[in-house]
Amino acid sequence: MAVGVQKVKAQNTASVTDAKASATIVTPLTLSVNADGLRFGKIVKSTTADGSVTIEASSSGTRSLDVVTAIPNDVSGAAKFTVTGDDAQSFSIVKDASITLNGSGNATGKTLSVNTSMSGNASGVSTTSGSYVFYVGGKMSVPSDQTAGAYSGEFEVTVSYE
Repeated sequence: MAVGVQKVKAQNTASVTDAKASATIVTPLTLSVNADGLRFGKIVKSTTADGSVTIEASSSGTRSLDVVTAIPNDVSGAAKFTVTGDDAQSFSIVKDASITLNGSGNATGKTLSVNTSMSGNASGVSTTSGSYVFYVGGKMSVPSDQTAGAYSGEFEVTVSYE
């Protein structure tokens, strides 16, 4: 009887020659805001009680007054933001929750506080025909002892693809 040894090699490599690769280039997001921004207007404070001014986060930017009054025919309104981007991609919007308005002139060193609000959704938003418009309004507290003068500030809004 003959006995022999035979070497058998197992296959130790495998390959695929039809693996797929792809990419989709999307339009970068851009964000612009109207030149006037969020405008509370000229407000006459109460000398006996704290008050507030609210600007609705909408295209009308309706102003509501509590305890305080406004100068007749004065201009107020919400900040209008326009996002442009790729219609097929959703994005999110993040804004500052509050704004500090700093006084100038006689009101230097004094501040006013604004809590912001926004129209629409903050996430899952997408453009229609390449653009999406939203508004930022807010509620500004006006203490009865607030120093008269001009107040201004800035706030940040960021849009990001999701």
